[in-house]
Amino acid sequence: MIPQVLKPNASTTEFQSWQEQHTTEHRRLNGVTAGFPLTQQTIGQISYPQTQAEKTAGVMPTNFVYQPGDWRRYGADPTGAADSSTAIHNAGLANSVAFAYPGTYKVASNITHTAPVVMYAGAVVTPSASVTVTFAGTIQAGPYQIFNIAASGSFIQLPQELSTVPAEWWGAQAYPSSAVNCDVAINAAITSLASTVAGAYGGTVTLERGDFFITNTIVMSDNIAIEGKGRYYTLIKNGAATNGWAVGATYPEMFRIYSASGSPMNCPIRNMRIDGNADTSLTSIVYGPSWQEQSGFDGVFVSNFYTYGFFSDDAGSGARGGAAQLTFKQTQFSAASTSAGSCIRIVYDATVGWLCINLIEVQCNGSSAFQSGLSGVNVGGTGSTNGRVIVNAVDYHAEQLTQAVILDRQACLIGNSVKVDGSSTVTDVLYMQSTWTGFVRLLQCRKGGATNYIADQSRSITGWSAVETYDGSLIWPPSPTNALAAADVTGGATPVFGYNQGFASVTHTATGEQTLTLTTTMDGSSTYDVIATSLDPVNAPIIGVSKSSGTVFIVYTYSPTGVAANAGEFSVKVYRRAT
Repeated sequence: MIPQVLKPNASTTEFQSWQEQHTTEHRRLNGVTAGFPLTQQTIGQISYPQTQAEKTAGVMPTNFVYQPGDWRRYGADPTGAADSSTAIHNAGLANSVAFAYPGTYKVASNITHTAPVVMYAGAVVTPSASVTVTFAGTIQAGPYQIFNIAASGSFIQLPQELSTVPAEWWGAQAYPSSAVNCDVAINAAITSLASTVAGAYGGTVTLERGDFFITNTIVMSDNIAIEGKGRYYTLIKNGAATNGWAVGATYPEMFRIYSASGSPMNCPIRNMRIDGNADTSLTSIVYGPSWQEQSGFDGVFVSNFYTYGFFSDDAGSGARGGAAQLTFKQTQFSAASTSAGSCIRIVYDATVGWLCINLIEVQCNGSSAFQSGLSGVNVGGTGSTNGRVIVNAVDYHAEQLTQAVILDRQACLIGNSVKVDGSSTVTDVLYMQSTWTGFVRLLQCRKGGATNYIADQSRSITGWSAVETYDGSLIWPPSPTNALAAADVTGGATPVFGYNQGFASVTHTATGEQTLTLTTTMDGSSTYDVIATSLDPVNAPIIGVSKSSGTVFIVYTYSPTGVAANAGEFSVKVYRRAT
């Protein structure tokens, strides 16, 4: 019998009669004994009867109170007391989409969840020791914890199509204090993405805004990036006690990119700040002996480090191949006030191929002017034929340290722009070790407020230490094609500079005789050359030069007949000899 339709203005008696007819009919249609109590299960069987998909999969719900797809419908225990392995597996078999509502779901045996699943905040899968939970369908969840892999050997296998995952899924939490240790969660996310599914692996581990404290090393993996929400929004900080990183930490660095048999590639660190907390037991913030190709830093602020911000050597066999590259983009290194190391330190002892370091909008700085022992970029090797590093400075800036760049062995510096702070905070823009044999080619190298422009210990040259080239370009070792000083002189007997770069003064000492003084004393008169050109072909077309010292030289001008005469205009350029 089909129950009658309830009238909108039905009385209480009419409503009770309608309810009894409606309940009786649904009991009959669903095979429920008429006299059986109307329990939640009974109502569930009426509201959420077994679906055709469940019948096809051979899955009988055990709790009809919950809608199809809800893990609890198939017997999952949200209290975590009972094993929910079979229930979760069956939910994936019998539905196109499954749902995990708040609760702790214990998984005591290996299972595969085949369907996509929506995991609401508060729903946490907790595998037992050595248990793997495989999600074959994608996972929809916000940046909150959904996995607990505290049990030894427990593992979450992600689906192939899921390439971006929050570290928060594994329990990383942003706190204003070191209340939560996040390195376990971050490493677990990396490990899950590194597991091959259908021949593919990799992706991106993300972190939301906030402070994430770690007390152990984050180990990066090939083809996996880690990315925050911005260098001033996501912070990964050393959460160990004062100078206590070495206590309990696996490695003496916060990030490690290393392989004894290969070269991790396509695994950059992006959009975050990494703070070493001035820990003296940290060798480096990031150690990457085999980091290369589509890797490096992008939008990163490396701060408060004691020894190295980034350190790379050739540890491990097969660390790099015959050629490699690494890019630092829009990245700043800021050392702790006690640091006496390097912002970027690279020791490359390979004898085959070259390593190219690209610096794109990179800044290196200390905490105080001329910070003792601190350098910005320090590259080279240890053997006589090593140090095959090319630093490509697209845009590099340094301040508050001793040397902006240190070069050793075969290391080379090329690019568009190297510059230092306009204030007096840097000792040497470029410092070459005594064993340096490389070269420098820069479109612009600006001294700013540095004490010395070049300090080259590999040759007996100190006179150019404070002199920029007139156009800011730099070729080193010195080249006769690259002037370090240039001037145009007009006025004859009352000379003045038309333009001037690198000269302190010009003085008329006699007819046809002008004395010019360089801003900085060269090593001696034999260490530089002067090219003078008369720009007065009528009165004084003949010109000559005599060098008096490492600072002073005299320009002589003559009439067409060889008589001393004042030139209305002449130009000079000074070149450093390649000695």
